[in-house]
Amino acid sequence: MPEPGTTVERLAAAECLPLLRDAVASGELRLRLRGDCMRPRLEDGTPVRVRRRRLYLPGDVVAVRGWDGRLLAHRLLGGYRYRGRWMIITRADNGQVADIAVPASSLLGAVECPGLTVSWRERARSCLHLASAVRRRLAALLRGRLG
Repeated sequence: MPEPGTTVERLAAAECLPLLRDAVASGELRLRLRGDCMRPRLEDGTPVRVRRRRLYLPGDVVAVRGWDGRLLAHRLLGGYRYRGRWMIITRADNGQVADIAVPASSLLGAVECPGLTVSWRERARSCLHLASAVRRRLAALLRGRLG
């Protein structure tokens, strides 16, 4: 099991995902965030806990393995079924567009730290960002079929 405070960079490789999942399944995983994509809510260096939940809602800050293998702490926008698998879409608070969808199995858990609560406005904003991401994806698919 990773030591508390282990940096994300050391654990982000794909082969570490089962280790991270085991740590979360046994209770919680403690990490220290790197980067400013979730500022001002979560600053660089903020210590956080990742815990599994039964239910995740739009607006929750979650730890997820991104399509490029990095471990991300981003806001959950929503999910959908694609070819028999659940996919989830996340977005950084400072991001201009949603992240590339990843399988729901890439989700490690909810990010928790003192003072981090999700308001109804953040949940509503996450739903609007999801609608925008879906609209962009549909437009791209239609361009591909018609072009």
